[in-house]
Amino acid sequence: MLDSNTLEQLGMKEFEDFIQPHPLKYSGLGKPVVTAPIILYSDDTSGNKSKKWNCFNSWCFLVAGLPRSENSQLRNIHFITCSNKVSVLDMSRPVAEDIKTLQEGITVFDAFLKTEVIVRAPVICLIADNPRAAEVINHRGGSSRKYCRKCMVDREVDPVDVSTLRTKDVSLSQMRTIQSARTESEKESLRTSFGLRERENPILSLNVDLYQSTPVECLHTILLGPVKYLLKRFIAGLKKEQKVEVLAIVQQFNYSGFDVRLYGNIIKHHCSFVGRDYKAWAQMAAFIVTPYVTTNERKLWLALLKVFRLAYCVPFNPNCSEESRQVCKGFVDLVKEYNPQMLKKMKVHLLLHLVDDLCDFGPTAAFNTERCEAFNSLMREQNIFSNRRAPSRDIAVSFSTLEALRFVCSSGYYQSETNEDFQQCGAGLTNLYNQHAVQTVLNGVSPKSLNLGKAIYQSGALRKKQGSTKKLKDVALSFNGANQMYGEVSREYDIHSSPSFLNLDVLVQTYGAVYSQKGQLVNNGHYVRITPCLNVVYGLLLTCVTLDNLTYCILQELELQQVMGFTVHNEQDCPLLTLTKTLCVVPSSAVITHISVIHQCTSTCNITMQPFTIEREREQLSNEKLVHYHDFSNDMYCLNVFCMNQ
Repeated sequence: MLDSNTLEQLGMKEFEDFIQPHPLKYSGLGKPVVTAPIILYSDDTSGNKSKKWNCFNSWCFLVAGLPRSENSQLRNIHFITCSNKVSVLDMSRPVAEDIKTLQEGITVFDAFLKTEVIVRAPVICLIADNPRAAEVINHRGGSSRKYCRKCMVDREVDPVDVSTLRTKDVSLSQMRTIQSARTESEKESLRTSFGLRERENPILSLNVDLYQSTPVECLHTILLGPVKYLLKRFIAGLKKEQKVEVLAIVQQFNYSGFDVRLYGNIIKHHCSFVGRDYKAWAQMAAFIVTPYVTTNERKLWLALLKVFRLAYCVPFNPNCSEESRQVCKGFVDLVKEYNPQMLKKMKVHLLLHLVDDLCDFGPTAAFNTERCEAFNSLMREQNIFSNRRAPSRDIAVSFSTLEALRFVCSSGYYQSETNEDFQQCGAGLTNLYNQHAVQTVLNGVSPKSLNLGKAIYQSGALRKKQGSTKKLKDVALSFNGANQMYGEVSREYDIHSSPSFLNLDVLVQTYGAVYSQKGQLVNNGHYVRITPCLNVVYGLLLTCVTLDNLTYCILQELELQQVMGFTVHNEQDCPLLTLTKTLCVVPSSAVITHISVIHQCTSTCNITMQPFTIEREREQLSNEKLVHYHDFSNDMYCLNVFCMNQ
């Protein structure tokens, strides 16, 4: 055995085991072996669209290691089984048997190698919400004293640290100990001590340690956990006039760079928020709660948002895992100090295991359940459009038919009943399958994504304003709401990186939006990050123009504030920016993405009453509402580091 300092000799038995060929070399008869790890997913969902609950337990799986663009597609989530009569563990026996067969390897025909290969599909993890993850591994859940499914921490002793990690072998031994107890009171005492149930569970017979392979799921653990808890506490602590002010600030918030936004009245409807609403709130919370909370609560919010940023906003670097652990540990320590009641929540403690799961399974996009939650709607539709006599069978038949159609129409090889040779479908069926309408029905592909190959959707392509039907015409450039020709613009702004042949004295065609390198439609007036040119990285998109078949974007530069070479940050730890009087003309293809930039308010920014009229039953009614006005004359901004598009 090779050690860091010594070299020890192998025993004869160890040496013989070492030189033995892999068993698949005998059973596979020399066939190539392909390993395709899978991720199991289990959930419960309603089979009705109404509020009446009709619980369906389901099992699905995903192929691990797909590119991020394919990882989120519903067509790459594969249905296994579901039932509204049988519990998830009762239906897991045939699921476990099939997965064991996949782990040992099955023979299939490879379409690329044109030969038979052996495919092995080991399970690397199971993703589910916290109650389902606990149920699948025989854990008693978040209400038990040993409420963590990943370690033996006691909620009454010191839940701010990670205790002894649970393992499959130790947990099975503990379950056998519970079964061997003589009386029911002894069994209940052992269940409380171990935090486990002793029921039969076929899933635990798989060749994977699910106690360390059920990663912390960010949707239910972060967004529907501490973010939800602190938002409810924040709104409950506001006075009546403060609630109106917060509503005005949220409604006037600059959503540039956001993929989602908050609609409606956050004060009234925050208890009905779903995951995407909490995700939008987490990206703006640091700039809204600050004036209305105490210093301690501000520290707690900022620590939580740093955990959110770690999970959703920045790529994870394994070399910085210790710093990431301190981010999660820092939030849990602040919870213990300022809000100890929340420490009894299992979701707060689970954050201590987040970085370990990031190191084991990669970024959270690889094991988030948002896309799987969307897959539940497909099962619901299959149930609604059936006769409901045998819903489990009808749903399974629908998905199996859909999978078979996808396989055959995408030029997969199959054996017919009359011919043992492998064959493919004809070119006519393949061409029909590639049509947009068929792709939308069979693969759930949106019509927009099918058109991404067109020139108008490429990086740097210019577009009219969203929803505009007016024809483009040659106009003078417009800055700050006024048509200003080149001479007037040059007196107000410094124009650099402008091509010598770009003469703004002539009329040019202006556009309202540009496609970024990340495939986002960025409208005029949004803040953008561009490919660095002449030390310009951030800017305000003023307009897009075409001249001599070339496309340009005209930006107003945002300059990072620096002192002695170091970037200045505000109290939210966001870099400070200054909106300069410098215009930057760059190729439209240089726009990388839109970003979130927040105005640094001063005492001159205020919330005032503004009258407005509404028409109701042929009558105009006058009313007033609070509006948040910004004084942009200070040209002071900050980069929102909590926005997911950075």
